[in-house]
Amino acid sequence: MMPRAKVPKHIAEAIERAWPDGVVEMIDLDEAPFWDTYPALKARLLRISGSDLVYEREPEGGPR
Repeated sequence: MMPRAKVPKHIAEAIERAWPDGVVEMIDLDEAPFWDTYPALKARLLRISGSDLVYEREPEGGPR
């Protein structure tokens, strides 16, 4: 298991301003241009202490 990372204060403050309720909504995954960077992004998001990565639905063809 990877160690949890702390979010830098300025990043945490920017997230709080952008999403004050604490829920970051995903864009339409069918049109997302970032599938090549998604594995690294997912791994880094999961390292944020207190974060949860959840899915509204699985992509076509099942999980990637």
